[in-house]
Amino acid sequence: MIDDKRAVQLLTTLTHEPGTPSGVDLDRAVREGRRRRGRRRVSAALGVVAVTAAVAVGTPVALSALRPPAPESVAPAASVKPSTGSAPAALARVRSCEQVDLATPGGARPATSGDDAAIEAMDPAGRWLAGTAGDDLTVWRDRTVQDRATFPNGKPIVAAVSPAGVIVGSHEPVEDTLQAWAWSEGKLTMLKAGAKSAQAFGVNDDGTIAGWQGDADHWRAVVWEDISAEPIVLPLPAGYTTSRSLGISSDGTVLGDVGRGGEHLLYRWNADHRGGKVIPSPVVDGTTVRNPANFVAGDGWLAAEGTLDGKQVGLRYEVAAGRWTAVPAGIDRPAAVNARGWIVGDDLRTETARLFDGTKILTLPSSAAGGRASVRAVSADGRLLGGQAGGATLWTCS
Repeated sequence: MIDDKRAVQLLTTLTHEPGTPSGVDLDRAVREGRRRRGRRRVSAALGVVAVTAAVAVGTPVALSALRPPAPESVAPAASVKPSTGSAPAALARVRSCEQVDLATPGGARPATSGDDAAIEAMDPAGRWLAGTAGDDLTVWRDRTVQDRATFPNGKPIVAAVSPAGVIVGSHEPVEDTLQAWAWSEGKLTMLKAGAKSAQAFGVNDDGTIAGWQGDADHWRAVVWEDISAEPIVLPLPAGYTTSRSLGISSDGTVLGDVGRGGEHLLYRWNADHRGGKVIPSPVVDGTTVRNPANFVAGDGWLAAEGTLDGKQVGLRYEVAAGRWTAVPAGIDRPAAVNARGWIVGDDLRTETARLFDGTKILTLPSSAAGGRASVRAVSADGRLLGGQAGGATLWTCS
């Protein structure tokens, strides 16, 4: 079975040498994912969706092979500049979070599904939650199990949830083939594709779905205008031949990458999907960030990590401002970023779940053995987080 974090990681890792072969191998992503399901983005290097020379602002970043970061201790934020754009009303900062254990379809926690039940994604308000229990897609609404769906050939990848409760992801119906799907109002729909494989990574307020289709040698970023639509292939800048999308913002902006040969650059498609531009290299206060990696896309933001002045730091890119800023170290391979630029992810050394609330890193409570936990989703206001701590878990923050 394919590991969603691993697949994304292999598809979107960034590095510092423009023109260096990317090392992206979709067949490898499928093979390794089948061997290794692991905790969520406990794998990604973008997350799936990464610069040594003094690269000026505006210079594109090249994507390449995975380089696991060396974790650093949590440190004060470096040049963090909060978003100045409009964003949902949210906590000014988080004082504490409490763990809430959710029931799985069997009615208990973790019921018959074992302790691998997890929340993988949530809508911006945190009312709709999606994840897995055993090998089944599980849907919660207002913290109550709403539905479950079984996929052939094992556990599905759950990627995103819209405000209307449309859930998207992918699965592996047959060996070495990925199929994008959407769940809505109790019905599971396989999305149309014009290639051997397709994955869905995001869905916005209007129900537009973003993902990619292709095979190991050629892939293209696509959007589906709704769950019954044919995929629309997004345009490429001159000279580029491949592309992938990592997510879609509420206004329709798509974030992803474009490639030619071994070179891959982060890219932003405009809301009308008719054009776009390359996203600049991470430069913070005039200093180039080395080895940026583990990028994840949110509503108007990218989150990642890299090395700044010899220290491991987190990174945020605010699409509206076109600006990179640094955040404290302490989250390895970020799992999600919300519309305020708040980031959730795990500390791989301690196997604990972490939240960056715009000013500091917090460790989330866990009743699991050794305090182990994994956080994978965050609401737009930052009050709700989802993941796994001995089973499907929600954290409420205040």
